Amino acid sequence: MVNITYILVILEIIFLALVLCLTTIYSIAILSHRRFYHPNNMFILNIYFTIMASAIFFMTYILSGIFDSRRFVISDVCLIIYYTYCIASIQIPFAFVAFTTYRFCLILYHTRPFFRTNKWVILCIGGQWISEFVISAPLFLLSHDVSGIHFRKLTIE
Repeated sequence: MVNITYILVILEIIFLALVLCLTTIYSIAILSHRRFYHPNNMFILNIYFTIMASAIFFMTYILSGIFDSRRFVISDVCLIIYYTYCIASIQIPFAFVAFTTYRFCLILYHTRPFFRTNKWVILCIGGQWISEFVISAPLFLLSHDVSGIHFRKLTIE
């Protein structure tokens, strides 16, 4: 009899691979045409890049949890995996917050020319990425082992 966990893991990996393929195709379509170089499309590319990065991380996370779960019990590797897990978990919402902040300031301060420049776009996207890494940074201050709960769920026996 087939274990239901195997089926769910395979479906999850197929779904993540499909998401990765679709976001890559759409990103290439935006990047290939010069007329799509608009600040809104740069934010959409940022959102798709965060989706691709999260999909790649979670695919490798799931596959390494299945095939090589011993890496999750090494404390140094476990801390790095937990840090990247936190970053991958908050990437997509932060990308939407950055786009929302951009649009809000663009509408609220429509008379100020700074909010219509590419510097403001770079500032919003850069602030999003910096805040992701800074918010997840306190995980390095943990003195206890974090390799227990999250990583044992994925080990299929």
